[in-house]
Amino acid sequence: WTVILPLSLALTLIGRESKGTKDGAAIQRVGAAFAAGAVSSVAGAFAAAKLLRPTLGAASYKGAAALAASYVGGSANFFVVAEAVGLKNNGLLAALATADVVVMAAYIVLLQFLASKYGAPRPETATVSKTEDAGSPVVPLFLGALCVAAAAPLKPSLRTAAISAYAVACRRVTRARSAARQLAGWCLAAFYACLGACSPVSAIVKAGAPAVGLAVAALMGHALLLAACTLRGTWGVDEALVASNACVGGPATAAAFASATRREDLVVPAVVWGTVGYACGTGLGMALYNVMC
Repeated sequence: WTVILPLSLALTLIGRESKGTKDGAAIQRVGAAFAAGAVSSVAGAFAAAKLLRPTLGAASYKGAAALAASYVGGSANFFVVAEAVGLKNNGLLAALATADVVVMAAYIVLLQFLASKYGAPRPETATVSKTEDAGSPVVPLFLGALCVAAAAPLKPSLRTAAISAYAVACRRVTRARSAARQLAGWCLAAFYACLGACSPVSAIVKAGAPAVGLAVAALMGHALLLAACTLRGTWGVDEALVASNACVGGPATAAAFASATRREDLVVPAVVWGTVGYACGTGLGMALYNVMC
């Protein structure tokens, strides 16, 4: 979470192809989908709390508030809200944290499947001249690591924005765009591998059915409500998938997802709205808890 994923974000931005992209319009479309996704996350968590209330009691409200924060901003928001509502040093906290990570990983895999099945036709990869896309992969890897190291002393809420700004500036230093994108993909694959290794099936069993059920129900609410909004919204399937990834996984996974699906025009919007999610996730989670209590 603190090294591989930020490095993937930096390499994605360093390797991004900017020719022909229109960030302004894409930011607006993904922003609208992200707003619908954030509201869907809160509504899904609310429904999950009511559904699991007979099993978990009042703790369902605390867990739902933490999950709502996670599915708007990320895991950092999850733990902030969990501590604020009294889940610190609680057995349910460990169970929910495990369930949150496992369910999130499965959901991101589902998004990748949906992108390949229902996304817009992918453009053919253009042939790039050696002078425009050449160089050793060592250079973008070094620059990406430098971006992550430079942003490390900052607060988590500022770290993503700083890495993004540094990476955009570093694009001028290297032309090894293709190598940077390949390295970003490998970093993301390594992150998923570590995530899976740290969260085996036995961890789900240990977490307990109520905790897993709460996480699954909250995320299903997010997905179903966002899908319904997409049918009537002004954005497309790709924008909805990137926005959902930004809500659930954060800016790094969303940016890498957009790049992997060859939607370079959605990389910057993924970073922008994923960072917004970090900023507002805790507030929305606490607001949900106050409403339920």
